[in-house]
Amino acid sequence: MLKTRLVAAAAAIAVVTTLARAGAPCDGEATPVPVRLMTLNVKEGIGAPGTSTALAIGSFCTINDVDGPGPNSGIAPDIVCLQECDQANFAHLSSFRDTYLPGYEIRTASGDGFNFNAILISPAYTIVSYQNLSTSGPRNAVKVRLSIPGADEDLIVYCSHFKAFTDAGSVAERTAEANQLGQRAYADLQAGGAHVVTLGDYNGHSTNTAIDASVAGVFTHSTLGVPTGLKNIAPEAIAGQGIGGPALIATYPSLNSRLDYVCMDAELAAVFDTDSNGSFSQNEANSAGFVYWSGDDAGKLSNGNTTATSTASDHRPVVFNILLPGATGGVSCPGDLTGPTGKPDGVVDVDDLNVVLSSWSQSVSPCQGADVTGDGQVDVDDLNAVLGSWGVPCP
Repeated sequence: MLKTRLVAAAAAIAVVTTLARAGAPCDGEATPVPVRLMTLNVKEGIGAPGTSTALAIGSFCTINDVDGPGPNSGIAPDIVCLQECDQANFAHLSSFRDTYLPGYEIRTASGDGFNFNAILISPAYTIVSYQNLSTSGPRNAVKVRLSIPGADEDLIVYCSHFKAFTDAGSVAERTAEANQLGQRAYADLQAGGAHVVTLGDYNGHSTNTAIDASVAGVFTHSTLGVPTGLKNIAPEAIAGQGIGGPALIATYPSLNSRLDYVCMDAELAAVFDTDSNGSFSQNEANSAGFVYWSGDDAGKLSNGNTTATSTASDHRPVVFNILLPGATGGVSCPGDLTGPTGKPDGVVDVDDLNVVLSSWSQSVSPCQGADVTGDGQVDVDDLNAVLGSWGVPCP
């Protein structure tokens, strides 16, 4: 019989190391998926190849490790939001991508005749949809919906650049842009099926406890008066973290202001709210990310270029490390992968063995498919997990 031969073959290649049922990484727990986000206003363009601006930005906004294994590298962002890309020189952005973020996808929005917003996306992610969104301000916003391997839901990302200046007309325009973004994020979250993050230069200074009135609409729905679902988190520069005193949250040094934001939905933000009180202390905000000044870490994240951020722009990049909830692909007990109906049936038997053998040597998302042990590979460890639980009823 085929089933008998499969069991015999599996036993022959198995390493006799039985995994305890309670110890398998995929024992009913989904693995969170880390995503690194970065936003930067590049100030009138990312620069032509070889210019000081392009070289400076490329020293930190990159997946390249110039000196190889060692103390220095780039920030290696998965998703990058850029503002003020030069509208007359789109080729500069493409060249930058090819040199420093090879393989990344670029999505852009219509500009104001001078500059535009852009999102660069890791090739590991799938772009489900993309929109060039009209706004109440001078520049359109970019919206992408991404499928992230191993995540429980899609991720929606907005990249925006609100109107600057403090005159009444500019403030009104910025307020309208913020209201529009908050309403869109609210609608996305109400629709379900996706997490939401918003990034960009909002041109309104907010701390962790006080939000600038002109950008309040990002967080409170301007017509319904309810929370939009987005959270304001203001991390410090690396040099300010852990030393106390006034918070060093400025992203625009000349005004000592925080103008650049990474905001996320409440579920994603809850990871950093360690005391679960609904707000964020400075230490909690710092656990989410940092404002990057390349001198703070002696160029560790800028391939050794300690002056990179001051050369690159009059803004400083903001970096966040978010954790997307993992897909509910973990099994109720190790090895129970399937059954007669195609779903786990509460017992580990030859049906589960067949799943492992048919996926042998494949790379998959952790805890997905036939990956019982959570390492992203279907191999002898997964086979051992199945055989170790053979015939044992699952809870």
